[in-house]
Amino acid sequence: MKTEDIAGPDDQFASRIAFLIAGYLRQSLTAAEHDELDAWLTSSPQNQLLFEELTSPQFLSGGLQAISDEELAKRLALAKKQLGILPGARSSIRKPVLLALAACVVALAGFFLYEKWEAAKSEPQNPGSIATSETIQPGRFMAVLTLPSGEQIQLDNQPRSASGLRDTAIHFNSPGALRYSENAGMEIHTLATPAGATYALQLADGSRIWLNASSSVRYSSGFGGRSREVELSGEAYFEVARQTDATGNAIPFTVRSGSLKVEVLGTRFNVNAYGDGGVLKTSLLEGTVRSGAVVLHPGEQLWTFTNGDPSRLLQHQPLENEVSWKDQMFRFHDAGIVEIMQRLQRWYNVQVRYDGKIDAHFNLDVSRDEPLENVLDLLSATKFVTFSLAGRLVTVHAASP
Repeated sequence: MKTEDIAGPDDQFASRIAFLIAGYLRQSLTAAEHDELDAWLTSSPQNQLLFEELTSPQFLSGGLQAISDEELAKRLALAKKQLGILPGARSSIRKPVLLALAACVVALAGFFLYEKWEAAKSEPQNPGSIATSETIQPGRFMAVLTLPSGEQIQLDNQPRSASGLRDTAIHFNSPGALRYSENAGMEIHTLATPAGATYALQLADGSRIWLNASSSVRYSSGFGGRSREVELSGEAYFEVARQTDATGNAIPFTVRSGSLKVEVLGTRFNVNAYGDGGVLKTSLLEGTVRSGAVVLHPGEQLWTFTNGDPSRLLQHQPLENEVSWKDQMFRFHDAGIVEIMQRLQRWYNVQVRYDGKIDAHFNLDVSRDEPLENVLDLLSATKFVTFSLAGRLVTVHAASP
């Protein structure tokens, strides 16, 4: 591949791409950043090849061996100054810029990659097995809690103390879960998961929310009273606690996501607001949900189209496909390969490209705790599709006739 022929961004945008690729390797990208990287990756086959090179184990191990601590700090400081730069006009990445891009990826990925590489070197390998550093592991419990001050608290599956917070009614004492007591103060908080992560939340009124990968929810810490409203990006499963006011009237619970507004009283439902295929999906398991003039009953699913087309109500749907992620399962019934790969892409934090048209539909029932290779093996066993892996890039091939 000739570096001067690579279609890509200008010199400043190269630093932005380096930041996105490094965040991808660290599994720390927001949903918007993930979309930005996807847009660049799919805009050109040359970009896909470049991504494949920069995320390969060979490049990462070689680059981390060569870079000094002093040079790492220098490149990191330079890259941080350029993080806010937005894409400019396209041009070709010249050879010096390509080298700078590669260096920035190493610098921004930093000691996180270094530690993983050192650990991989010290682990004994069984003959014929895939090296741990090359195996794409499943997602995990991880999220970022953003407070009104802008302070961000990194959360994982380990219990921790909330002593650093003003509000002592916030608890992190359950693995992969955040809980607010009834006496929590009235502040706006945001809980966000990156690609390859999930997290749970219990609001002050007792309602519970499970966030899927690349999702966020914005809410009041002292949730309750006359208004209960959250803002969602991505996907979440809700179990809403029924609550009444002083006169005994039910207090509605509202979920907003862009143009979508869902109102409930006490129920279990799922909102998929990723917007895949231009559709937002609301799936009801129990209770009653209202969205605009449409009332949903258990077993029904509402499709709200992002282009403004009239919504569509589907009845008698296999909703286990939509909500199985909350129980750490992938369950697909008569699903197309694109739908399946969109789910896998977010959970395993990989990029996906397609080689050929694949019309087959699949049934799949597998734990989300399985490494990606195991899931792809199950799909390959159908003989309708095959896969190739290069770093964290998955290519989906139509099976030869």
